[in-house]
Amino acid sequence: MNLYCERVTELGAPIAERLAEALWTGTLLDLIPEAPKELLLDEAEMRGWDASHDVEGALLRDLLRRRCGGDPDPRGLRLRGARICGRLDLDFVDTTVALRLTDCLLEDGMSAEHARLPVLSLIRCHLGQHDRPALAAERLRVDGPLDLHGSVITSEGAEHAATLIAAHVSGQLRLSGATVCNPTGPALDADGLRTDGSMYMDEGFTAQGSGEDGTIRLAGAQIGGQLRLSGATVHNPTGPAVTADRMRSDGGVFLDGGFTVEGAGHLGAVCLLAVRVGAQLSACGATVRNRTGPAVNADGLQANGDVFFDEGFTARGAGDDGAVRLLAAQIGGQLRLSGATVRNRTGPAVVADGLQASGDVFFDEGFTARGAGDDGAVSLHGAQIGGQLTLSGATVRNHTGPAIIANHLQTHESMFLDDGFTAEGGGDDGAVCLAGARIGGRFYADGSVVTSRTTPALRWEFDGLTYSGVPLLADTKNREAWLDLLRNGTPSYAAQPYQQLAAAYRADGHDSDVRAVLMAQRRDQVDRGGLGWADQWWARITGVLLGYGYQPWRALFLLAGILATSVMLSWELAAHGALIRGNQSNVGPPAATKPVNLTLEDRCPLIDTIGHGLDIGTPFLPRATSCKTTTGATGVALTVSTWALQLAAWALAALFVAGFTGIVRKT
Repeated sequence: MNLYCERVTELGAPIAERLAEALWTGTLLDLIPEAPKELLLDEAEMRGWDASHDVEGALLRDLLRRRCGGDPDPRGLRLRGARICGRLDLDFVDTTVALRLTDCLLEDGMSAEHARLPVLSLIRCHLGQHDRPALAAERLRVDGPLDLHGSVITSEGAEHAATLIAAHVSGQLRLSGATVCNPTGPALDADGLRTDGSMYMDEGFTAQGSGEDGTIRLAGAQIGGQLRLSGATVHNPTGPAVTADRMRSDGGVFLDGGFTVEGAGHLGAVCLLAVRVGAQLSACGATVRNRTGPAVNADGLQANGDVFFDEGFTARGAGDDGAVRLLAAQIGGQLRLSGATVRNRTGPAVVADGLQASGDVFFDEGFTARGAGDDGAVSLHGAQIGGQLTLSGATVRNHTGPAIIANHLQTHESMFLDDGFTAEGGGDDGAVCLAGARIGGRFYADGSVVTSRTTPALRWEFDGLTYSGVPLLADTKNREAWLDLLRNGTPSYAAQPYQQLAAAYRADGHDSDVRAVLMAQRRDQVDRGGLGWADQWWARITGVLLGYGYQPWRALFLLAGILATSVMLSWELAAHGALIRGNQSNVGPPAATKPVNLTLEDRCPLIDTIGHGLDIGTPFLPRATSCKTTTGATGVALTVSTWALQLAAWALAALFVAGFTGIVRKT
């Protein structure tokens, strides 16, 4: 049977015949059998090979098109150790022959635009090109896997180093251990890529690019399995490192295992805008830096599973947009930044306003955030959390604004700011802002340290905060610690925080604590609430006499004191002639200092003297004596004293009734 065509002979019989025979028999044509396998060969060494390693790119195209032989073996064309002469042009080739090149040098790169192959494998190959992409595979269709494991793809002066724009890979896409470099543009452009399997850029994968379009582009890509960049290194000094806007991954997205990124610009070093992840997103232990914008920009992220930025995750960003952005992100499980370090010297560290997390959210285990500006170091404004929010042991600092802004936050379970939680803020809004927040469980701040560099009193903003159960702030004197915080640690008087604390004690059945809280609220209102002079005067009086209406027994004690004073006054003045028997006609003035002018029959009996004193101190009771007051100096003194004491007694009695019925309670 004639296995070879005239074309084969024209392109160099020895290597061409061997290659065609390998295709026919399904064997590997290994031109470097002595070279170690599984190791990337040196490119300079490959360029020094003799002519026995040369294979024309046009020959490979013809073999794949089945123009040079009979039916190929299903294993396809397998070649190792070849130097492909000329650009390997597979544009628009539609073949059933698999192509597997290993340890080959493609000096002028490869093009497979609009091509269709069952399998394409370029393992540990070197692809280079100056003015065109080293690998041009726009709209390539691979019915099986596309394997670029360990390959080096470089371009200089080209728009891209490798393009997979709108390509469709039915199997896995593997770039594990590969290196893709382009100093003048994107390294890998895979916008609109579709893979039915997973995409791997791990095991030491390295990409170096330049420009605003990014180093690795996956905008609009659809990954049927996982996207894995574990341990990858991606750099771009003038733009994003990874751009994956609107990407969808049905499996997990893994940016972990020492994943290292450095990018630039306002889009972020890692841009994950509106990305949809079918499972978890993990950036555990990753390091992401951007000196001119966000480190991670994941606004609108949708993840059905957990999202992890923990286990040593480090992010450094710059600018008002924040270092790590999760604005309006939707997370089906937990969000964990435990042990992470996030810094931004010119803006927020973490921005998660409008976040929706079905599970718990953790900023604990040594989490550290440093930010700047009025938007806070960590912003959770309007976030909704299905579980608990934990910042136990976290350290959050912002010298020019709030440390944490969580106004209108909602959590289904408890919130923990304990176990050494430290927040340092500045500005006029407080260090920790929880205005309007709703905590479904308890609020824990035991062992927390919250300070303000500018105004010590501006530490907490609690107005509108709600929670269940009595909050924990200190190991001892919990109530007094909270009251001190509400009075001396908030920017201004607000009624709601006191009412919430009182409601918590009331729910636990601690009525004495409820009264203490409400009295503290009234005192704070008098001192900082901006009352008018009349209301302030009235509040101070009721505070002393009634405990602002919550301790009406004070009026009873004072009333008892007036009663005792009345009896003593009546006794003392009666001894000096202020009282005589009621049946005496002579009620003229006796001697002022010599009561002996009154006979024994004229004097008011002891029991009637005491009764007269009781009558003075209890004017609302029937008269208890028939003694009369004389018109002398002592009698006049007793009469005037009677008016004053009765007026005070009536006033205290009225205040007691008002306090007992709650009329004077205005908190």
